[in-house]
Amino acid sequence: MRSRTFIHWVALGLLTAVEFLPVGQGAVRGDSAPVSAYATKNIAEANNGGRIVSVTSQLDEKNWKAANLIDGIVWDASDPKSTNGWASRVFEGTPTYPQDIVFGFKDDKPRLIGKVVIDPTTPDGAWIGRWAREVELFASSDAPDNAATYKYVGTCKMINKGEPQVFTFSPVEAKYLKLRIRSNWGSDKYVALGEIQVYEAIPDVGQLDQLITRLEQLLNDLKKFREENQK
Repeated sequence: MRSRTFIHWVALGLLTAVEFLPVGQGAVRGDSAPVSAYATKNIAEANNGGRIVSVTSQLDEKNWKAANLIDGIVWDASDPKSTNGWASRVFEGTPTYPQDIVFGFKDDKPRLIGKVVIDPTTPDGAWIGRWAREVELFASSDAPDNAATYKYVGTCKMINKGEPQVFTFSPVEAKYLKLRIRSNWGSDKYVALGEIQVYEAIPDVGQLDQLITRLEQLLNDLKKFREENQK
């Protein structure tokens, strides 16, 4: 009876200990973050090793390719060098959803991410209704083409404005990040996005110190328990 009680106590302790780093529960628009800080490098940008792993569709291979989402350039009518962003293949009769875009990071390594910035800006303009409206986030630390390994992170509720829109969520480890677009603002032609940014989360140092201390205490208790039962 004593052994079962002790093991139950240890299990409860471990569950409590890991509560500082919960899995994602839903994206929140705004600046209220569940961690103390975020890294400043956009790990999705091509110049920083980010890449497009796969995309459901794209309008063409030049002006509206998925790679435009991570080139670090948002469309600007006054800048002839700016790129359009991404657009899906033209819908045939009825809108085709979902549209999935999978991103990978430098050296194909998993990252602890906690913030995504989505800028819908493309040459179309908000009034046409082609910008993405509802975007779901999924993370995987396994194979990028194995749908079963993706875990839901949260839903980004976009506003119909050409501006960077920030979404924060509980830190989640991701080797691949999937953006699943569920709708646009009414266009029956296609759905479009301008630029995607992804940032790593920096957990609060105080929380990490507490977690380490509690885990060390639990390990010490387990050692004592083992020694007592070996006598």
